[in-house]
Amino acid sequence: MNSDLLKNVSILLVEDNELNRLVASTIVQNHGARVTEAENGKEAVEILKSNIFHLVLMDLHMPIMNGQEATRYIRENISSSIPIIALTANAMKGENDNCIASGMNDYLSKPYKEEDLIQKISSWLHKESDKSDCNGSAIIKLYDLSLLESIGKGNREFITRMLNLFIEQVPASIDEIKQSYQNNDLPKIKSVAHRIKPSIDNMGIASLKSEIREIEALAETGNKNERLSDLIRMLDCTLTKVIKQIRLNEIL
Repeated sequence: MNSDLLKNVSILLVEDNELNRLVASTIVQNHGARVTEAENGKEAVEILKSNIFHLVLMDLHMPIMNGQEATRYIRENISSSIPIIALTANAMKGENDNCIASGMNDYLSKPYKEEDLIQKISSWLHKESDKSDCNGSAIIKLYDLSLLESIGKGNREFITRMLNLFIEQVPASIDEIKQSYQNNDLPKIKSVAHRIKPSIDNMGIASLKSEIREIEALAETGNKNERLSDLIRMLDCTLTKVIKQIRLNEIL
């Protein structure tokens, strides 16, 4: 995975267990994030009153003020929009539902894999940046060339060719999907989504890996609904930003 995927991202990590805190902070720092740590919900609340963060990682079971209590306070008094991801050792459905009910956006069960934590964070940061204009700058780097670099084994010409093909072909595919949605041609949406799925995977666009598969699955059902429309809009915005980032960051 790309070591600067979370570059310029500020994360508040709220965790009372020192070992768990060290693991989480090391993982996100290794991907370029700036981390501020709190040992309980009360400490987190005080930090949030005077600092700005892109995202909060929140343990549930802590002394003084637990994660759900802290989240409810944050939502009522500090921020209704900052993404808060619960880190829970209890994967029971009831507790996960309680996390969402308290105002958290998502949850991740401990112990977690590095790639799962980074993908979860990337997904929510992408959703926040997606609320702005599609032509705006994303908070984080939205693609990761690690897979292509592994396949190419140092062959820069291969990487450059793959990037140029992506830039040349993907916009037309997105136009096909949008036009097919307007024409109620769901089989065509399914076909094009299936076709560009490998490109999204090869480019390491973590925030779209599940979304492109959901577009394909929804189109297969033949049900043209609001969720499909939202996913297509997200796909369009994200890929527009990815192409913009490639043009800025890579030698083509």
